[in-house]
Amino acid sequence: GVSGGSTSLPTTAAPVASAALDASPTDCPGLAPDSEDASCEFISGNTPHVCADGEYLCGPGGANEFSGSSASGLITCEVHTIGDEITIDVTNDGSFGFAFEMISAGYAITNVQVKAGSGYDDCKWPSHDMGILKTDYLYTPTNNGGSQAALSHLDVCVKPLTGCPSASAAAASSPTASPQAAGGTMCCTSDLKTCKTGWCSNSQS
Repeated sequence: GVSGGSTSLPTTAAPVASAALDASPTDCPGLAPDSEDASCEFISGNTPHVCADGEYLCGPGGANEFSGSSASGLITCEVHTIGDEITIDVTNDGSFGFAFEMISAGYAITNVQVKAGSGYDDCKWPSHDMGILKTDYLYTPTNNGGSQAALSHLDVCVKPLTGCPSASAAAASSPTASPQAAGGTMCCTSDLKTCKTGWCSNSQS
């Protein structure tokens, strides 16, 4: 891909027309329905404070995590790298269950890591690449004795909804519509939802 200001696109490249972007949740086909079940995997050890590419850690005051004592009610976090402050509403089911609702416009929740005891539950919505706005309850893992472990902290990853094409733009996308340059094709994801400005040396499937 293009990695510096001095690198230009090939002169044979056709102009790239940017698809219209729509941050409206109701017009974002990549969002999971509210309260859809998460896919959670138990991982031993501490949370890594790392989010997948295109996702951003969000913590209070720019911190990496929410402490267990702060995981209730309206909580404000700063999106790492971007710097936006957003608000998430956390409701509790007793001492071990936590549900999250995105209050601020323009972002969705993509990953919640619930740390308790000897490890954490890594919860995602893998069938929906833009995440979710309102989760069901996510519960702490059990400890080595088989009892529910008390929450230590939470890592929350979010994704800007400006990266979500409108339903009409997504439907209009097709592999044959991608312009080609000598020696490569436009770098796109497999579903053509995200196209970068650079060019690939090899064809992408």
